[in-house]
Amino acid sequence: MATQLDPQELDLQEQLASIKRHMAEIDQRQKETSLEPAKLVVQAGVMIAALLGAGAAVAALFLS
Repeated sequence: MATQLDPQELDLQEQLASIKRHMAEIDQRQKETSLEPAKLVVQAGVMIAALLGAGAAVAALFLS
């Protein structure tokens, strides 16, 4: 005969599996958000370069 688990034991295993899934999800989100500041710095640099380039083009247009 197959052994049957106690319902409380089964519930405990489900809870542990749920906790492990949530912990893995939290770890994944922490890894993703740890890169956000670097992305912002790069985007800010690109934006500044674009604004400086546009300003130089406008200045060249009016000064020539």
